[in-house]
This record gives sequence, C-alpha cells and structure tokens, in this order.
Amino acid sequence: MRALLLTVIFLLPAASAFAQGVNTAIIKERAREVTGAKQPPLPPAQPPTPPAKAQPTVTAAQQAMISRLSADIAVIKIRPEATAEQRQKLTQDLLACAPANARPAEAAVRKVADNLALAVAGKKVSAQDQGQLARHLAALMGAAPLTPEQTTATLALTRDALLNSGASQEHALAVVQSLQALKGGEESTVKRAK
Repeated sequence: MRALLLTVIFLLPAASAFAQGVNTAIIKERAREVTGAKQPPLPPAQPPTPPAKAQPTVTAAQQAMISRLSADIAVIKIRPEATAEQRQKLTQDLLACAPANARPAEAAVRKVADNLALAVAGKKVSAQDQGQLARHLAALMGAAPLTPEQTTATLALTRDALLNSGASQEHALAVVQSLQALKGGEESTVKRAK
C-alpha cells in the first residue's frame, strides 16, 4: 500500500504538469485559429431602399394660384356669409387652376365655389388648414396631375381640412361631392367622417 501511495504522490505532479501542457497546447491552438482564420462572412447586403417619392415641385405659377385661393378663403372666412363678389372671385381663381385644354364648365366650378364659401364662411380656419385647402383645391382643379388614388386621397384630405376648420359635415361633403362631379365622377365616393 505504501508503494501505491508513493506512486500516486510522484505521479500526481507529473499528471498535473501533463494536464497543464495539454491546456496550454489547446489555448495556443485556439489562438492560432482565431488570428489565422478568415473573418466570418459579412451578412448579405440588404438591397438598397428605394428613394422616397419626391414631393412634386410647385412652380411659381402654381404657387401664385395657391396663394390666390388661400387669400380668397381668408376673405370669406371673416364674415358669416360670402358675398356674390367673393364667390365670383373664388370661381375665377378655381378656374385659373385648371389647364386651358381641360377647363371644366364655369357652372360646375361655381357650384364648388358656392359650396366652399358656405363651408368656410364665418369659420375659424387656421392658416395651416387654409393653405392645405388651397393646395388641395388647386391640385383637384388640375394644377397638378393626379392618379385616381391620389385624387381620392386629396378629396378625403380636403374634407378633413374643412371639418377641422369647423365646417359642418354636410357642407364638407357638399364641397367634396361638387369636386367629384367636376372631375366627372371618376373617383369613388369619399366616405363620411366618423
């Protein structure tokens, strides 16, 4: 038994040294793998994002039309009822937005102007809503080419701007419906706001 004990005592340090040597060898091998190995492949490149749709540029002439419409709305909103002269000027400015080769009938544009005058007269239309209304009206009158989807969205935005301005739902829908009739009914009807 003594011999066994002596053998274990002598072999234990040797086994420990051997184990350290093996651990050292493993550590060195791992270090070589890390430094000598190729870098892991990069993740696949994501396809480039499509560029955002550019906002249509507004020409100076279009901006002038929008400014005139905005001024018309500003004058009409002051009084509880629009005068015949104010409605006539609004009609003329709306007609000016339409391209010469596709001008709608003056009677149809007058109906839009009359409905718009009823909707905004005496209302507290903010400058932002006033500008949005003018831009939407100019676009719908043909100052900017619109797809059917864009036309439907612009009609809805027009209705929302009118409702935000304090117009009744009835008046806001009358403006939208007269604009749809002006466009020849090509768009689906804009739903009532909830």
